[in-house]
Amino acid sequence: LTHLVEAAAVTPEAGMYAGKIYSGNGPTLWCAGMSVGFFPNLQKLRGFGHLDEGQFDREETVDALTGCGLLLSRAFLEDVGGFDEDFFVYVEDLELSIRAKKRGWQPRYVPQAVMFHDAGSTSGVGYSAWRKYMLAYNLVLFLRKRGTFSLWLAFWILDVLCWPIVLI
Repeated sequence: LTHLVEAAAVTPEAGMYAGKIYSGNGPTLWCAGMSVGFFPNLQKLRGFGHLDEGQFDREETVDALTGCGLLLSRAFLEDVGGFDEDFFVYVEDLELSIRAKKRGWQPRYVPQAVMFHDAGSTSGVGYSAWRKYMLAYNLVLFLRKRGTFSLWLAFWILDVLCWPIVLI
């Protein structure tokens, strides 16, 4: 927490800060900030499943931050607000990050702040039916609220048109 507070003092324009997050008790990374794209998912956890070999040791601005360990400044909350309550679980952190970036904030990844995440405690480990449903529901909700033409196009090509190929 100290490292996140220090980063907030040095880079107040970020408004939102998160650290390096390990799976379980490490040394495998769960997340080092997020990048936004579409393949294989809309939100990509940077470093997910890789051993930490220092490849994400640079403090930097990223596309988005995960909500499992997040520091938000008061100025940020007064300007952007908090999480959109339409999202019960999944994608809510991405939506907050995108909304913040549109208002000029710059999500900041702070690798000195280390956290540990027991992934799967909300929806179970793996791809349960409930998890898949919530991801799909919130993805479409996100696209309806914040989707760009390119994200909609990627969604139709990768998730809708290619689905029969995946089944085969």
